[in-house]
Amino acid sequence: MNQENKVIIICDNHHNGLNIARSFGSQNIFPYGIIICKDIKECYINKSKYWEKTLIIDSYNKLIDTLVDNFADSELKPVVITCSDTAGEIIDLNYDKLKAFFILPSIGGKQGEIFRLMDKEYQVEFAQKYHIPTAKTWVLKPATYQNTVRSIIFPCIVKPVSSYEGIKADIKKCNNKDELNQYLKVIFNEKNYTRILVQEFLEFDYEIEFVGSYSPRTNSYLISRTHRGWPIVGGTNSFFSIVDDKNINLMVERIIEVFKEIQFNGLFDIEMFNINGDIYLNEINWRNTGNSFFSLGTDVHYAVVWYYAMINKENTSLKRYCIDCNQFAMNEATDLRHCVFGNYSFWKWNADRARTNSFALWYSKDLKPTVIRYVQLLKKLVKK
Repeated sequence: MNQENKVIIICDNHHNGLNIARSFGSQNIFPYGIIICKDIKECYINKSKYWEKTLIIDSYNKLIDTLVDNFADSELKPVVITCSDTAGEIIDLNYDKLKAFFILPSIGGKQGEIFRLMDKEYQVEFAQKYHIPTAKTWVLKPATYQNTVRSIIFPCIVKPVSSYEGIKADIKKCNNKDELNQYLKVIFNEKNYTRILVQEFLEFDYEIEFVGSYSPRTNSYLISRTHRGWPIVGGTNSFFSIVDDKNINLMVERIIEVFKEIQFNGLFDIEMFNINGDIYLNEINWRNTGNSFFSLGTDVHYAVVWYYAMINKENTSLKRYCIDCNQFAMNEATDLRHCVFGNYSFWKWNADRARTNSFALWYSKDLKPTVIRYVQLLKKLVKK
């Protein structure tokens, strides 16, 4: 295929961006990358053979200037894909400035709308508006939280209201009022949060990941169930497989209708819970997922489908979905920690590895970044 519109992937030095580049490269489309990495010596994803060109910057503060200076004069509008919440936030808050030069993800073509719905407080209101079940939720602030604590249901989970206000490491499960009060003192007094989200901790049967792309022209996605995650509480999935379930599919259909109604256009990552067959929304990420490597095993290249839709073309050879429940995916870098730091047998883990089709780092057609990252992780393990 003769590439007409460039693809620009904005990402951290993370397997998220690496695998979306591999997804495009496997379809003979070689993307450009803007990689945010403070230490260029640590950057490994730029070693992939599938990049057309990469630009490495040490701060998101340089993102807009880098994007405009290097790509705004392209003959055809480049298609921009964001792979982190920070990238999604910055692009969305500069939508009006950039839309003349780039094809961008958006909600209704309105600047700031994706940014607004990145806020988990608004996401709860959003879910309620469209009758999508969620856990009971409270947003606490330093001056008034003591009045609210008495109404909270335990156990509960505490987490940042949005990714740009905190980090995953601050997610914590609290089993009673004393634990919650103690942790809130840490959150507000030591970590200087101005607000924090507290949700009823749902005892779910398993977590669901619904990831893919949506546009007015078409959609493409993968639905998986999580078998293991790391860290165990508040972490991300590390071993998962395709799931084909009637109730889940009905929820997916409902969410797609909502996408249509709000005029969403872009890539997404949605976390849900299955509780006795009932499906609850946990979180919506309005950008590409870290699970993008599942495209490589399932051959569902949802980002490429979206790219073609954005340039008003269609590749009918591309798969849109996968319902093969024998398709497994593993982030080997984090899942192996269940053996090293947990209580999972290495022999059981190796059996899981043997039946896995998609890996976060390992990809036999593009091994240079894999080897570099394995060496980096091994050095960190030895130091610990």
